[in-house]
Amino acid sequence: MREIFIKAKITNIYASTELGSVLASNDDVFYINEENRKLVKVESQSLFIHRTLAASFDWIENDDWYDTGDLIEWVDFEKQSFRFVSRKSEMINTGGYKVNPGEIEDFLLKIGGITSAYVYSKSNAVLGNIVVADIVKSENCTLSEIEIKKVLSDNLQSFKVPRIIKFVDSIKLTRTGKLSRN
Repeated sequence: MREIFIKAKITNIYASTELGSVLASNDDVFYINEENRKLVKVESQSLFIHRTLAASFDWIENDDWYDTGDLIEWVDFEKQSFRFVSRKSEMINTGGYKVNPGEIEDFLLKIGGITSAYVYSKSNAVLGNIVVADIVKSENCTLSEIEIKKVLSDNLQSFKVPRIIKFVDSIKLTRTGKLSRN
C-alpha cells in the first residue's frame, strides 16, 4: 500500500466493544499519551486499561483495571511506545513454556518459498500441547519438513520448533484477512 499511496498515513486505532477507542498508533507503534499514562498500565507484558477510559465501565467488577488480554513489547519505555505482540489466549503452553504462534509464523514467512503459515497447538499427553504448523509453499518450492525444521532449529529455541509440519493448499482466513485461529 505504501508504494501505491506514497503520501498516505496509516493509523491503527486500539478499540474494543467494551472499551471503545482508547489508543492510536503511528504505523504499528502505539503511544500512551501524557494524559493517559496513569490510566494505562503494563504488568508482565499484559496491557491493562483503567475503568475511567472505558466507554461504559459497569461491567468491570471488583477492580478498577481491565485486563485487555493483549501482550505488548516496549519500543521505548521512556516515551511509552509499544507494539502489540499477541493475545494471551493465542499463546501455546508446551511443556511449561509459552510460545507465541505469531513469532513462529513471522519467521516461517521469511524462509524463501513459504507463502503462508499458520501455527497452532495440538493436545499432547506428555507436554500438554505441542506446536504444529500448516504451511503453504510456492509452486516451485521443494523445501521438506526436515529442511524447514533445521532452519527453525538453527534460529529458534527448541520448544518453539513445530513438532509437526503439514503442507496444505490454503489457510483459512477471516473476512478481514487475518488468520482464523478457531
